[in-house]
Amino acid sequence: MERESLPLTPPEPIAEVFRQGGVVFLPTDTLYGLSAGAFHGDALHRIATLKGRSSPFLLLCDDREKLSPLISALPSALDRLWDRVVPGPLTLLIPSRRPLPLLTGPEGKIAVRWPNHQPLKELLSLLPFPIVSTSANPHGLPPAGSVREAAAYFPEGIDLFVEDGPRGALPSTMVDLSLPVPRIVRPGSLSREELLPFLPGLL
Repeated sequence: MERESLPLTPPEPIAEVFRQGGVVFLPTDTLYGLSAGAFHGDALHRIATLKGRSSPFLLLCDDREKLSPLISALPSALDRLWDRVVPGPLTLLIPSRRPLPLLTGPEGKIAVRWPNHQPLKELLSLLPFPIVSTSANPHGLPPAGSVREAAAYFPEGIDLFVEDGPRGALPSTMVDLSLPVPRIVRPGSLSREELLPFLPGLL
């Protein structure tokens, strides 16, 4: 697949690269990241090779139904968060239906986020599957914040670069919803105080 660079809109040419199993340098509503279709195993392994590590990747999704092959049920707490802080910069850890290479963590959980960014939501709506997103950097280096930085890190291996202006410095907040009492496992864009009204007892 020939490498190229495109803006985030219109989304159809980008969606086609995902459908073909490509690896995309993609802006999200928080940071830029490396992305691929969640069920394109070859592309996921390419990303792991580019980064030099194989930590589980988080999923970006526009529709809860698209997660049904991956999880048995969505936590009831998601209903309290929906339309309040989700979609938004909140990543949720949820028990997976089965172990999945590069998606499931050692405790059998997957990380999912529903972005609140209209062009990105339009792109995701064109795909029948979630996509992964992971910071665009070789292990131990700062994440790339532009196409130029990403191309310098990865002269080979990325099929499409998408540019959409600067992004904020904070990643999404990560909360584990699989526990009896939800717990923040990575601080980020949303504070505990902002989440506490919807997740009583949040640690």
